[in-house]
Amino acid sequence: MPLTEAGTIAGRPAVIHGWGGGDRASVTVLTPRDEGQLRAALARCRSSSGAIARGLGRSYGDAAQLAGGHVLDMSGLRGFVLDEEQGTVTVQAGVTLGELIASLVPRGWMLPVVPGTQHVTVGGAIASDVHGKNHATAGTFSRHVRELVLLTAAGEMLELEPGAASGLFEATTGGMGLTGLVVSAEIALVRVGGAMMSVDTDRARDLDEAMALLAGPGGPHRVAWLDLLGSSSGRGVVTRAAYAPDGAGGARDGAAGAPAGAGGAPESVTVRAGVTVPERWPAGVLRASTVRAYNELRYRRAPRHERGRDEGLGAHMFPLDALGAWPRLYGPEGLLQYQFVVPAGQEQVLHSVLAGLRRARVPCFLAVLKDLGPGNDAPLSFPIAGWTLALDLPRAARGVGALLDGFDELVAAAGGRVYLTKDARVRPDAVQAMYPRLAGWQEIRESTDPEGLWRSDLALRTGLVRGRRHASSAPAEDPAPQRVLVLGGSSEIGLAIVRRLARDRPVRAHLVGRDHERLEWAGHELAREGIAVGPLEVLDAADTAAHAGAIARVFEQAGGFDVVVLAVGVLGAQEGLDADPALATEVMDVNFLGSGSLLLHALRALRDQRHGTLVVLSSVAGERVRSSNPVYGAAKAGLDALAQGLADAAAGSGARVLVVRPGFVHTRMTEGLPRAPLATTPEAVADATVAGLAGRAHTIWVPRTLRPLFAVLRHLPRPVFRRLPL
Repeated sequence: MPLTEAGTIAGRPAVIHGWGGGDRASVTVLTPRDEGQLRAALARCRSSSGAIARGLGRSYGDAAQLAGGHVLDMSGLRGFVLDEEQGTVTVQAGVTLGELIASLVPRGWMLPVVPGTQHVTVGGAIASDVHGKNHATAGTFSRHVRELVLLTAAGEMLELEPGAASGLFEATTGGMGLTGLVVSAEIALVRVGGAMMSVDTDRARDLDEAMALLAGPGGPHRVAWLDLLGSSSGRGVVTRAAYAPDGAGGARDGAAGAPAGAGGAPESVTVRAGVTVPERWPAGVLRASTVRAYNELRYRRAPRHERGRDEGLGAHMFPLDALGAWPRLYGPEGLLQYQFVVPAGQEQVLHSVLAGLRRARVPCFLAVLKDLGPGNDAPLSFPIAGWTLALDLPRAARGVGALLDGFDELVAAAGGRVYLTKDARVRPDAVQAMYPRLAGWQEIRESTDPEGLWRSDLALRTGLVRGRRHASSAPAEDPAPQRVLVLGGSSEIGLAIVRRLARDRPVRAHLVGRDHERLEWAGHELAREGIAVGPLEVLDAADTAAHAGAIARVFEQAGGFDVVVLAVGVLGAQEGLDADPALATEVMDVNFLGSGSLLLHALRALRDQRHGTLVVLSSVAGERVRSSNPVYGAAKAGLDALAQGLADAAAGSGARVLVVRPGFVHTRMTEGLPRAPLATTPEAVADATVAGLAGRAHTIWVPRTLRPLFAVLRHLPRPVFRRLPL
């Protein structure tokens, strides 16, 4: 069916980010309400910067965002029809699983597979090929999809069935929305007697006992909650559940025919959030000590052995949905959910991961273990026969990135993989090692979308897809956003440089700094202006031992940088001889030792990638140190000299250093100080810096009149210089 214009659709600018915090992207959101608007949305995306299907904006990472592009919000397409004779439901992609089962269960039907949350759209469930607690017997969601309708980049509506020669059905299920847009699907259902489940519960003393219980007799819906903060790491509670027989428990608690809740559904079918975590939940409230106490209580309250307890379907399947916006508990930085699977026989990897967390002192606030059955024919579908462990980790935890990189290597070596749907940081080489059928999937995807219309930040970050190619006689990649790293990420001058760069071409900014709240503010300010912001990295300039790992990590996450802005600095006390020793030491530590260490590591990284410019924000205060601020001036003099010397050492490597020497700049840092002659602004410094980047300069002065002025001041005799009111 060829693409035809059918009406128009308005887009709204928005900033979306992973539900777990972290990455943000400024996008244009399009919300089609019918097929005509869907086609118009596709036409609009084709003429500009691409699109990616989006469900509810609840992704843990960057799977449902595209910086600077278009996002399709499918929640407007929410119709479905139940065919009780065939035992199927035909449903549009924007319907959530919660909405669907709330209508199905009272009529005696249920989806065969549901994940751990009801807030997933049907389109998202297919694109992620979600699995549930019963994977060993029911497989993934796609196993029960009889047919799906896919809107391709060419505007065709394809009806796909499993097993076809093209392989497009299998490439789409688990394909992360990158083969096209799932419009609707026909799904086979299972009969249930009501909204109750019969649950067996056991306490497990350790990880091995938890695995033994999961492999033992009982219902097909199997899961283990593990306590990784207690004295006995890996102890937990194991449940095995099945739908209760007809009538069992139903008359007592919300089975079919019982009083209906919202939308006419029994209240036990789905879960209502009784409490919602506030949007600005402070960092640090959720900590290891409080979670440890909660885990102890949860473990002790669980029965040692209990059989056949009646529990509502919703409460058992979707326990976290009872707390609205629960990822906010982790504070503004959010969480990383790291879920992986290893084959049966590789259980030592599970033990190694638990031991690694304890050694690194990275707290895991929630851990869930499940057994999985055999995989399917979908190349990017996550499950394989074995064990899957999902870990919820605070994103702000020190060393968590390097720790997970090490876990990736263990998992890949064991023949396992990470769950792309929940990923926010895995490297392209790890994805290639974990998904052996990736190349075949890419061939199918590129055959149906040769111009690369369907993309996401996750797909670009992990190498699943390349940048979009425009059709022409000589196809070429779209210019990628300029990648800019700001060390001192809340610096007003550093942010002004990012904004000025973004006026000329798209920019993706990565911010590193010591104060998480100020980084959050800076990221929000940039995102509000349409600038894509990558992961925030908390790093103290004074913690020089952490610099090498942090710089390596952010370079790896971003795939390298075009510009690095070194904007670290503190002004400190202006006294000289009578300065507070602690303040004077801090000024020297941060402005020279810390900044110099960051300069060294960043320039090495640029040299290794053989391109890029390091902008070093120096100061005229270091050109000739004055008695009014000798500590600050001396520290800046040291940094300036180091930058000049390292610039010479890096000559010919492809890496360049641009030293910027501004005079007095009106910022928060200088607020309250006497106004100096030839004072300037962050915006003026940014304009001069960007002009310097476009040329071949190695040192620039802001304003330029300071250069001849200091050429004179530099050579004045000291008795004369010390008398000047500087």
